[in-house]
Amino acid sequence: MKNNEFSNQANTLIKRYYSFIKKYLKSKNKKEIFYSEGNKLFADFHYFYIEAKANLYLLSFYNLSNIEENYLHTQNKFFNFYKKEEKKYYNDWIKNEKKEYIYKIVDGFKEPLKCYKRPLSFTLNSVNDPLTDDEISYLKYSFNKIYKSDNINLNKIRTIELTVTLNSLLWNHKDA
Repeated sequence: MKNNEFSNQANTLIKRYYSFIKKYLKSKNKKEIFYSEGNKLFADFHYFYIEAKANLYLLSFYNLSNIEENYLHTQNKFFNFYKKEEKKYYNDWIKNEKKEYIYKIVDGFKEPLKCYKRPLSFTLNSVNDPLTDDEISYLKYSFNKIYKSDNINLNKIRTIELTVTLNSLLWNHKDA
């Protein structure tokens, strides 16, 4: 990635960020905008950052050009906004009494697993979040394989590891 390419792509992402925020703040259906456009922008920021690092363009956070500083500042603002909104929508989902279910086919299980239909983007707050019995079984099954133990206590597993494993169940396995 050359300097001009970096500048052009960074400027495009920065413009998309401000356009997204403006649209989001004016929208009557913020949740829909967040999940449709916010998720895409989040992924684009991530991929661009990884590409810039891989091409040795962003080597450090010292002696940055104005565009690099502006890009990183905008990315951080967006990521902080995104995480805050994601948590808000997930907590709203937790409070909702009427949860929908989906069924997933997983190798190693005889029957499809009954899972909650969660928001597209979520991070578990704790193991006390709503989990179906099948989701708990899947988590234990997965961590039994990882740690080669039949005695897994989910309370001792980091929340981020539980989230990633649950996301794997929801998004990487076929619907029944």
